[in-house]
Amino acid sequence: MALKTIEAFIVTLNQHMDAIATSSREQSTGLAEVNTAVNQMTR
Repeated sequence: MALKTIEAFIVTLNQHMDAIATSSREQSTGLAEVNTAVNQMTR
């Protein structure tokens, strides 16, 4: 039973890590777009 509990926690942890990675990629893309826009405004 203890191993099943650990497995469930690991699955949940992996899901959270995946969500964090996805959010980080989205944030990086958004910041790159803002950076591009600011660079265009300063030209």
